[in-house]
Amino acid sequence: MKKIVFLFLIVTISLFASNNDVWDNDFYFKNLPTQTDANGKTTFTSTADKMFERLMLEYGVLSSSSFNDTAETLGSKGFELSTVYSFYSVGGKAIDGKNPWEGTYGGADPGLVHLINVKVRKGLPASLELGGNFTYIFGTHMFVTGVQLKMALLEGINILPDVSIRTSYNKLLGAREVNLDTLTFDFMIGYDFGVAGMIAIAPYFAWSMTKINATSELIAVNTSSNPFLSGDYSDETNYNNIVDSFSEYKGTVHRFVLGTRVHNAAFIFTPEVIFTTESMWGLNIKLGVDF
Repeated sequence: MKKIVFLFLIVTISLFASNNDVWDNDFYFKNLPTQTDANGKTTFTSTADKMFERLMLEYGVLSSSSFNDTAETLGSKGFELSTVYSFYSVGGKAIDGKNPWEGTYGGADPGLVHLINVKVRKGLPASLELGGNFTYIFGTHMFVTGVQLKMALLEGINILPDVSIRTSYNKLLGAREVNLDTLTFDFMIGYDFGVAGMIAIAPYFAWSMTKINATSELIAVNTSSNPFLSGDYSDETNYNNIVDSFSEYKGTVHRFVLGTRVHNAAFIFTPEVIFTTESMWGLNIKLGVDF
């Protein structure tokens, strides 16, 4: 377990070091296709609207809660602190021949987006559990913060699997041009068994439905300034040729998760793989301790 913790720390430090103050994955919608009418007013094209919607969908998946938990709760006195490293595939769906990630500062599909997440969970009476998370999205100025509440419907009964439901709310922070939040409902089932009296292994399956809501501010298209260093998109006098904001986006994504928790007296190691109905997949690896 010590070797696993050491390896995880090395990977995490390497990822932070490789970030190198490059913000390619930040939103930069001036890159999206525009059109100008006879009066000189510039607006986004219908293709840009669809690219915005797809980008919000993919960031909604990135912003939604990771699982990395079995169906059982921690118990009324339980407490867990953990770190989760994640990556998700993005940009796999073209919109009218264009990649939605053209609407980012880098203007290109990164293929994979990496995240690092700190999670806290606290057991409560009546088979309830409260949790919180704080996530950094690599290559951006953006973070995600959220809360979750889990309730076990069935747990701790011999030969029967553990079954629970969970709801979570997450909000994207640090995006100048976008307000994005997600509301997720999960169903989880798993079974915990011991190995040689030393460790406990708990494979689990989860189904998740995430509701994504996103709105944009006014977008400037004719400015050479770096929007992440200066400027205020809410003030039209600061820029020439402001276009209208995008329409509110509301979307739904279903996720299917397969994972296994390996647990000894204190340390927890939980890898899981995620598949979605929107041509995205991901991997989460959690290292943690519980008390």
